[in-house]
Amino acid sequence: MNGRSTIMWKKEIIMSKFKKSVACIVTNFKKKWVHILGVWFTIAMSYLYFDGNISVAPKWILGFAGMVFTVLMLLKGKFHNIVGLMIVLSGCVFVFCTPIMDAPDETAHYARSLYISQGQVYLPENTQDAKISKDFIDVEENFKQPLNKTNLLSKPMSTEVYENTKLYATNASSFVPYLPQVTGITIARLFNQSVGVSILLGRFFNLLCYACLIWLAIKKAGELGVLFAILGLMPMSIYLAASFSTDAMANGLTFLVISLVCHFTQKSRVSVKDLIIFFVLCAILITIKLPYVLLIGLLLFIPIKQFEKKYMYFLGIVLIILAAILTVFWLKQSSHINSTVVTLDANPVEKIRYTLAHFNHFSREFYKELVNIIPNRIPSLFTFGWLTYGADKLSWFYLMFISCIVFMFPYTTKLPKLTRFGAVLVALGITGAILMTSYLMWSSVETIRFDGIQGRYLIGVILLGGVALNCSSLFLDTNIEIAECKIQKRNEFILYIALLFVLIAITLTILEYYGVRVQFVH
Repeated sequence: MNGRSTIMWKKEIIMSKFKKSVACIVTNFKKKWVHILGVWFTIAMSYLYFDGNISVAPKWILGFAGMVFTVLMLLKGKFHNIVGLMIVLSGCVFVFCTPIMDAPDETAHYARSLYISQGQVYLPENTQDAKISKDFIDVEENFKQPLNKTNLLSKPMSTEVYENTKLYATNASSFVPYLPQVTGITIARLFNQSVGVSILLGRFFNLLCYACLIWLAIKKAGELGVLFAILGLMPMSIYLAASFSTDAMANGLTFLVISLVCHFTQKSRVSVKDLIIFFVLCAILITIKLPYVLLIGLLLFIPIKQFEKKYMYFLGIVLIILAAILTVFWLKQSSHINSTVVTLDANPVEKIRYTLAHFNHFSREFYKELVNIIPNRIPSLFTFGWLTYGADKLSWFYLMFISCIVFMFPYTTKLPKLTRFGAVLVALGITGAILMTSYLMWSSVETIRFDGIQGRYLIGVILLGGVALNCSSLFLDTNIEIAECKIQKRNEFILYIALLFVLIAITLTILEYYGVRVQFVH
């Protein structure tokens, strides 16, 4: 075969593949045209619902969001791969559209990311040593401004540093959850990119890290992967992942740890390697979201028969004790900075003494807060920014959808009763730990109040609830074999609903910063 024939042959192969791809897209479009129509209808109706002014609507950015979600409707492949792509692509809309430092506490997370990108892993004890790039000044001057309305995309990254103590607000976290953001900043610096590009890359790598962790969690969870997928597509989770927030890695690791427990109960034999990996992930969680270290307690509720050797169950107990020791060590390290720099009014020791003296009052308030946590805190999962804008009433529709998945989605595979019981105990323990953390660290000594708790802190608890409290078998026979095509259609439908809620959140953010609301005269 001569050179000309080879070139012609390669062209024919390329054209053949191209034609097949186009034919596949056209076929999918014909199948999904109703879903695609629903995407654009959702954008229009959401914009109207939030009182957006149609005459000055930001059509270009709404169109961008619509095109991305249209592409999402055409995706085909394995379930976990599709969900991973959905998180990345829908999250990219947030990456580009969310204003500068719009996510909760993002300024502190950005400051810490800059500090680590300079090669400084640990927080300095002396505030005079807390020096970060002057890029932070430029970013703070454009606080909550859309990136395209600033000069940051043309502003070179600075090599100068100055003293800034905002990074101390991140004292409860190690350097680990900042590695994705630091990767983005470092790449931007290596290629002499602008401050704006460094922000976009930092957000994107954080999003990518979250998507990879959720992708892996879905694979490990087996049939329960549907639950992990829907909660992984939670609008608040994707919004936070597309920022500098450490909640991206915290939520991703939480999902992965819980998925490993599901995997252990379905696996023929749990090995020492499995236990070590599980322990390492929980140890990392200690330095990111401390209350979730209690997830390691789930090892106690895995039936002994699942382990390769019986003694390995007791190895699990040893690892739990070791995790407790690491927790005490980390608390000592982080609370020292907290007491000297972050919250001067908080004094955990004095607070405990005051609580013991008023224990009757405290126990009543704690019980009320625990019971009211769903109506009082969970709706904030649809409140974005620094708790400045949201869709409080629409959030109840989302909670109805999530409740159906958590309690009623039919699974043929059930976790052992012991594991489900353990998941309930751990969920209660984590919730109590979150309440106590806010009580001891974020309020003055002589007040019995639980301040600063947001619904996003409880995403992992909701997942545990889905693992433990699913009761679909009480209402239908989950042993009936369902055709694979029907399972696929069912999964596609619930993913579609989940994506529409993400789209509503994106439309809300676009209206808040790029559109204009109609002012009605009463």
